[in-house]
Amino acid sequence: MNRFLSAALRRKFALGAAILILGSPALFSKTSFSVHDINPSNSLLYSAKIDFPGTSEASSLFEITLGKNSSEGIPSLLTCIPEKMELLSGNVVQLRNSFGTARYNMDSGKLVWILRNEGFPSGWHDAGRQKESPDGRWICQEDSEGSLALVQTATGVQMKITGSCTPSDSSPVKWSPDSRFFLYEDDGTVYFASTEAVIKNLLPPESMRMIGEGGLESVQWLGNSIFYANGDILYRIDEGELYTRGLYYAVLRFGTPVARLARDFDSIYDSFSISPDGKYMLHISGNKTCILYAIPEDFGFASVRKMESLIGLSGSILDLDVFWANDDMPVLWIENLSYTNGKKSASVYAMDRGLRLVSTYADPGDVQLSPDGKKIAFANGRNLEIRILDGWKLISSAKDEKILSFRWMDSDSLIAGGVNTLFKWKLLDGTWKKEVLYLSSVSTAVWNSGKIRAWTENDSTCYEYDEKKNSWTAAGKMNPPVNLTATNGKFRAYTGECPNSAFGNAVYVRSLSSPAFTYPLIPETAEEKKSSGKVSIVFEATRGNEGLAQVLSVLEKYGMRGTFFINGEFIRRYPMETCQIAASGSRCASGFFTSANLLSDAFEIDADFVRRGLARNEDEFLAATGKELELIWHAPFYASNEMMVNAGESAGYVYVDAWTEANDRVSFEEAHSDDEKLYLSADEVIEKTVSRLHDGMVISVDIGNVDGSRTDYVYEKLPVLIRAILEAGYEIVPLPSK
Repeated sequence: MNRFLSAALRRKFALGAAILILGSPALFSKTSFSVHDINPSNSLLYSAKIDFPGTSEASSLFEITLGKNSSEGIPSLLTCIPEKMELLSGNVVQLRNSFGTARYNMDSGKLVWILRNEGFPSGWHDAGRQKESPDGRWICQEDSEGSLALVQTATGVQMKITGSCTPSDSSPVKWSPDSRFFLYEDDGTVYFASTEAVIKNLLPPESMRMIGEGGLESVQWLGNSIFYANGDILYRIDEGELYTRGLYYAVLRFGTPVARLARDFDSIYDSFSISPDGKYMLHISGNKTCILYAIPEDFGFASVRKMESLIGLSGSILDLDVFWANDDMPVLWIENLSYTNGKKSASVYAMDRGLRLVSTYADPGDVQLSPDGKKIAFANGRNLEIRILDGWKLISSAKDEKILSFRWMDSDSLIAGGVNTLFKWKLLDGTWKKEVLYLSSVSTAVWNSGKIRAWTENDSTCYEYDEKKNSWTAAGKMNPPVNLTATNGKFRAYTGECPNSAFGNAVYVRSLSSPAFTYPLIPETAEEKKSSGKVSIVFEATRGNEGLAQVLSVLEKYGMRGTFFINGEFIRRYPMETCQIAASGSRCASGFFTSANLLSDAFEIDADFVRRGLARNEDEFLAATGKELELIWHAPFYASNEMMVNAGESAGYVYVDAWTEANDRVSFEEAHSDDEKLYLSADEVIEKTVSRLHDGMVISVDIGNVDGSRTDYVYEKLPVLIRAILEAGYEIVPLPSK
């Protein structure tokens, strides 16, 4: 019999959501509403907040005309949350969120929705990855299924490039500076494509457009050339040679060799950056070391200028960006997860004297280099800062608004989207000045003499809406009204509970004329609908720690409280990482004191062995962290029998058994030598797991690598797994406490 939870744990699931979410909220997509005001013409102002994991906390303002039995027409969307942003040609900014895609023209001051999703999101919605070309005329976009397409921004014409790219949170392509070509990765190989060939439907097959094995971290554009790292060789391919080398790839291979490296480049775990003058290369090896090379003028060995360790700087590295303060001086922006408190931060290091710490930021966001390469802009908590890259001197700071997205327009201006406003930040007469262009969300909205007035959170500035121009204008400082009631003598609007689990509440409209009548403003909120079920994701900390930082970062982003099964081998190998798990607020359960399969013929165990093994793991965890393990456990690799489960229960433990029919614990070598072991890619594991979802399911994800070779791991694509579960209508809940 396949157990997913022990009998005791199944009983806890049956107690309902109040116990299931004890100490941590369930992860589920909901839309909640609030009402503001009704005018004499029966136009209602109300807001919708999309409470999706990993999205902003902003809400969208709507206007709708009320009828006696239902609302009339389609609601007008009056604000735009800039969750994602692209800068297009013609001084146009593209904004994307759960409601669709809008474009704001900075010349006319108008915002136009070019794509509006029907109704209100009632489940997980992913805006997808997009990357605009440098000239803004093209967009490469990838949907949640991984299909990559080229879109002409002026016409909206869309042309499919490939249907098998893997969804992730990084950019789907790398554009050439002249916008004529872009690079993308498909199944472990880098390919090129030209916009001209795509638009004319003359794109050759991928076999004739190969750059080489690897991913986008293996390539970099510099001027009209591509630098490509493979093994211990750095190559250069000029734009004019792309089709020739693609056509004769089997003979000409990768390109012109530029330099021989002291260490092989690992296309899965490494990255590199070439200085603007092409004379230096910084090789980031597995986020563990950085090597600064001087590239020879003629092909030969690249001389090592500096080599620095990245291990233990401030914590586990999540992400690393390289910027060149001058031609031979790299500056590193490193996002990490602290060993001591489990929190995300960013540190800036210069390589002028060893690896020198310049500054640290507690709540980092996106970071971007200005077009002239001299200034750096980055989000930091509720600030957006601009600094001179060489010397890290502060130029200016826009405060009091969390930034969701931004883009440099030129080296003296940028456009930024926060939770409250979309604004332009421009250098004028030596001072950086902020100009609000549009509202992202509002906290209060009222009718005043036929016009809509609105206020954002924590700001007394009043904005007025111009319906003809679809624009907002500041009307001065004034306090918003309080104790509003949405009634006009004909109708009263209010919020209440609803039977649809996809919504947090519903807006109800009460017609006050005789006979009185009440109806839901959004009909689907009144439809009885329950979630597909509840599942839990648990994490295995057994031998490796390679994915720990990524997993903890994703859990923080999505507001999840993870459950980690930690065994003695992990504690002994990685005491600092064990403390990191405990400090992050994650739940720490027992994975026993060893990774050995206790059901193998090499062991003869009894109940006392199980109890002593659990006690030993408790002691090692306490010694490492000063904290106690929760009394939840499973045997190594979930291989157990009734005696082991009963022995654990006699020691006060609850046993958990996860679904492990599809996993990423098999290497290429194992699959080749053992016909009974099946190699599955991370995507295949996720696909099989989601196809078997059911209420009460426990999904196991390893945070370490296997002995042997694999192309990828599920921990690298944890956001993909989470999104797939939410899209299937399931809640993600923590395991209940004992």
